[in-house]
Amino acid sequence: GDVTYASSIRSAVSVAERSMGAPLDACVCNAGAARPGLFLEDLTEEDFSAQIDVNYLGVVHTLKAALPGMVRRKSGAVALVSSGLPPP
Repeated sequence: GDVTYASSIRSAVSVAERSMGAPLDACVCNAGAARPGLFLEDLTEEDFSAQIDVNYLGVVHTLKAALPGMVRRKSGAVALVSSGLPPP
């Protein structure tokens, strides 16, 4: 699914939990978006918003969908992955 849509993530987590018959054991947030070679002052507002939607809101949507089952079960692990691009 597309991490920028909370409904897409909720659906993906629901399908996974139904197929396993239990809440998720772990959640890895690893989506990321960047515009290679551009510095902050070179980004358009649209570029910047797209990065925030994926890099921040994608993590929020994913955790909001995955955490309730882990909390109910009192067990689970979360990994938040971030990476950067090398300079051009």
